[in-house]
Amino acid sequence: MKKIIYVVLLAFSFQIFPIRSMEYKLSLGAGVLAKTNLRKNNLYKDFNHNPVLKFIPMLQFGFGPLRISGNGITFSFVGNREQAIYLNLSRQGDKYLGSNMEKRSDSWFLGLGLKLNHYSLVFSHDLEHKSRGKRIYFNHLKIWDFDLNHQLVQTIGLEHFNDSYAQYYYGISGSEITVDRPAYYPSDFFQLTTSLIYNYTGIENWQITNGLVIKKIPNMVSNSPTMKKTDFDFSLIFGLSRIFK
Repeated sequence: MKKIIYVVLLAFSFQIFPIRSMEYKLSLGAGVLAKTNLRKNNLYKDFNHNPVLKFIPMLQFGFGPLRISGNGITFSFVGNREQAIYLNLSRQGDKYLGSNMEKRSDSWFLGLGLKLNHYSLVFSHDLEHKSRGKRIYFNHLKIWDFDLNHQLVQTIGLEHFNDSYAQYYYGISGSEITVDRPAYYPSDFFQLTTSLIYNYTGIENWQITNGLVIKKIPNMVSNSPTMKKTDFDFSLIFGLSRIFK
């Protein structure tokens, strides 16, 4: 039945959405991410500092229906930049290794998404079956182009993760129990997110990016014995990239 629904939806989509025109875009650079350390005693290398610092690639590539960016790899079946049905492949999850615990690591999630103007909805699942997690993400995106050199991008989103995802990343199984680490079996949870990204392109062929990402940590996550008691997760991003035309 689900397969029939997907086929019908795809068939109607060719009538609703125009085919994306072939357009080319490329920028490449590097950046730094400073992120709040939410975990207790994380034994992963470089993950026990506060804040956690990461060097990240700054890549924006687009050609026709294919786009590669910090949000992963996206391929639109039909549509354009405003309205589309697409597949998305992205990294989700966290890295955590506690004493005498099985390690948790991030994973590739494959999702089916729908974009209607400023709104997007994505259903995705753990492609590597590490957590057997499922994620639903709904967000609103707004872009302000003040002039040719100044751009502000703002998003507000709501994520839902299922029981398996919660247990894999934040749960404590029987074999992992210690005196200071009781058993913990979390269930599914919702998480609010928002971001504000500023892009400056006043230098010819270069783009400077500054960003702030805030996530509201739900009690289901913060109550885990592996987590520090905090209500918010903050991330700061700074990047410099070369624009190829």
